[in-house]
Amino acid sequence: MHEHETGHPVPGSGVRMGNLAPSASGRAVPTPGGGDHFGEAPHERRHGAAGLVQRRISAHAHPKRAYEVHFGARDVVVKRRALNTQSARQGGGLRGNITQFSKASARRLKLTARNLTGLRVMLTLTYPGKFPDDGKIVKDHWRRMRQWLARQGCDVGLWFLEFQRRGAPHFHAFMRNPVPATKVAMAWFKIVGSGNVAHLKAGTRVEWLRKPDAAGAYASKYASKIHQKEVPQEFGNVGRFWGTWGRPEIWNVYWLAWETGKAFVRSVRRAYEHQRKTWTHAKRWKDSGIWGFTAYETGAAAWQLLRWFDSETALPP
Repeated sequence: MHEHETGHPVPGSGVRMGNLAPSASGRAVPTPGGGDHFGEAPHERRHGAAGLVQRRISAHAHPKRAYEVHFGARDVVVKRRALNTQSARQGGGLRGNITQFSKASARRLKLTARNLTGLRVMLTLTYPGKFPDDGKIVKDHWRRMRQWLARQGCDVGLWFLEFQRRGAPHFHAFMRNPVPATKVAMAWFKIVGSGNVAHLKAGTRVEWLRKPDAAGAYASKYASKIHQKEVPQEFGNVGRFWGTWGRPEIWNVYWLAWETGKAFVRSVRRAYEHQRKTWTHAKRWKDSGIWGFTAYETGAAAWQLLRWFDSETALPP
């Protein structure tokens, strides 16, 4: 990770666990023929007359599996992965048209905001009385504003889109570095082509966040305001409701062999359960079964566990 501005330990790229080793890109990958469901031969059955060998591969054989663990500054995401191509989840493909703010998108926004460190400034951008009703025009305005912010030194940040009661879109952005409010107001005024002096004075707002983790709280509050995510009927091409810019490094991803990773994942679950006991309010926690779970506020503890498990396996550095 390029930079971390919190006091939490940050994973490095040279750790190896179980039968895994870091690839050239820094991510750990399974080493072939290492056992623990890696490199094993398919299930064989032999029977028949003398001199004849019939070989079958069972359709019900357990797939080769591994743990994919995402370490963030505050949280940990554990995913159980099937490594054979038939049962593994396949990503990629063309993105469909976005028409609403989904629960899955809200969950990803919360995780991103909680683990993107160093966000200290919040920027609000609104439109004047006359505003565009095409999302492509709105996103082009935001793209130009984002480029302007990058030239001012705000090259990393998080943004999300909302709708006011009058149907006008507006943006909230979280950044690491401050920008003079007068410069922001003039830049946004020119980009949207307002021409309204009142909008020049009240169309933008720059605020300092009081706490270092306030961006996560704001994102949670934003995700809960469903009425501001409802797209007006006359508004088209809404596109994405949130995103980041500057390609920030948020997660360190490690792959753990199935057998050697079981004890580590079990310890992460216990640490998370212990952490939850200290919370005044906590919703019921569920492990999503075969695909994994998210452990909030367990990032530092999980990283310490990873270092301890690595030393116990006595692997070379």
